Amino acid sequence: MSLPGPSSTSLEFPKPPSTEKKASNCVATLTWLKTNIATIYSAGRTTPPPDNSPTLARSAYLDMYSTVHSFCMDAKQRSPPGGPLDGEDLYRGLKDEIKTHCSEVRALLLGSKDSAEADDARQIIGEYLARWDMLARLAGLVKNLMQPLERDWVVRSMSEKRKDVVLVVDLHTVVWKREVLEVGVDSTEAATGSKIEKAMKTLQKQGEDGSESDGHLVERFVESLKSIGVGPGKEH
Repeated sequence: MSLPGPSSTSLEFPKPPSTEKKASNCVATLTWLKTNIATIYSAGRTTPPPDNSPTLARSAYLDMYSTVHSFCMDAKQRSPPGGPLDGEDLYRGLKDEIKTHCSEVRALLLGSKDSAEADDARQIIGEYLARWDMLARLAGLVKNLMQPLERDWVVRSMSEKRKDVVLVVDLHTVVWKREVLEVGVDSTEAATGSKIEKAMKTLQKQGEDGSESDGHLVERFVESLKSIGVGPGKEH
């Protein structure tokens, strides 16, 4: 487990429930974890691109990791298995927070100007790339914090062939594709996806007309889509 270095913008968290309360009050522990997860994603949304993603103070990082570990171990020892709370509750809380984050990114992109204009199209695609890069960095941080959950509950659930459970980093991609790119959403409702597509077509035309910077921006965008399995020749 690697620890973050010192940073003036590192997030701090309140102290977690005591060891005794972790075992006796799993609801309070889960609430503490979900609150801090929400703080991480909120900081990611409010950190102006292209700044680095938020980091955690060393104490916050250790508290989060150890509390995830304790929560998962306590869940394994409770009887009957799966009650009253287990790894699924933490996983679902994480998924909900990723969904909230991606929904707000979608709202941000929808609030931009008409993507038929070149300057507005650049703004939309540039914003999309910045927000995607931020999510990728947040996914790496959260994956590290959730290693105990992934090793225990996630891997076991995947071995049981549960289609609704994926690795933590992949969960970010799945939710992003659904909420931001609207992959799998009825075409009549896919407002963000159509707006992004319109912006890309505008920039493609600019690139064909000799704008090297616009051509480069389109290339970055297409590569980002390919990296998550979206685009020509890729399965959505």
